[in-house]
Amino acid sequence: LDERYLDVAPQQGKLLSISEVCSLLGLSRSMVYKQMKEQQLPFPPPLKIGALSRWRLDDIIEWSGELKDIQRDNAQKH
Repeated sequence: LDERYLDVAPQQGKLLSISEVCSLLGLSRSMVYKQMKEQQLPFPPPLKIGALSRWRLDDIIEWSGELKDIQRDNAQKH
């Protein structure tokens, strides 16, 4: 992975619970849901499996890489 925010190799199709997402990113549940409403870089929406919500690990890794790029660009502007 070329300079990804998370140093984790994508595992095709792996699904994560909200607890696993929070643990992986170091975010609270409320922060994850708040990030889903962001306009600039919305957090990936969950897949609904019945009443369960699950996130694709690949989507989380891609989102975190894009977040790192935005943060780096913003830092270079200041």
